[in-house]
Amino acid sequence: MGSNQIFDIDGHLAPPEPERLTNLLFGCYKDFFAARNILPRLASYASARWDFRTAAGLVAMTGAGIQAGLGVRRRVHPMSGGIGRVRRDRGADYLPLRRKLFDVDRVPLPRSLALTAADEEINRRAKLPVIGKAV
Repeated sequence: MGSNQIFDIDGHLAPPEPERLTNLLFGCYKDFFAARNILPRLASYASARWDFRTAAGLVAMTGAGIQAGLGVRRRVHPMSGGIGRVRRDRGADYLPLRRKLFDVDRVPLPRSLALTAADEEINRRAKLPVIGKAV
């Protein structure tokens, strides 16, 4: 199916290929965050009445535009929260340190403490709603 063809041979709307949708989406991001679109917004913001927030707003708008543009070039969503990848750690990453410091691999969770008599009374008197029933 051609890149501009959205109907199949019977005239029905054809589902677009995922790669084509991704390309269209990032094309829109690239266009929206292009300098030709950001610079007029900055100029309009700068030409308005200045107060103590205006300079910070200009810096923020410029930085957001640059960050989004870099993200779009790397094919990362422009609102993903940064321009670099984040590595998430796991428990296994700390296993050698845990063994070195504490000489153990795993430790059981602590047992729950018993409630005081006052807390037990509060829980007993509480009128909690039951899901699906009117209170």
